Amino acid sequence: MTIAAAPGKVILVGEHAVVYGRPAIAVPVWETTATAEIVPGPAGHGCHITAAQIGLDAPLLALDDTDPLGLIVRLTLREAGVDAPPDWAIRVHSS
Repeated sequence: MTIAAAPGKVILVGEHAVVYGRPAIAVPVWETTATAEIVPGPAGHGCHITAAQIGLDAPLLALDDTDPLGLIVRLTLREAGVDAPPDWAIRVHSS
């Protein structure tokens, strides 16, 4: 099992400036976090993503190219050199 979490953030100044490669000042908001958990899934079933808070519960291969979480997973796997979706269950939630 792998779990990763990241805090929310508040950008104090420079929110639009970063689009142009300029600096911004941001601070973490620890009371709000996004958490992703990856566990082995059933053999031969591929990757399944669940994000109950946004009503997502689907196999990766069933998600179209515009689905943000599906896109993130596909791009991450591609950058890691993984050709076929692994047998994983990915659960995402935020607080």
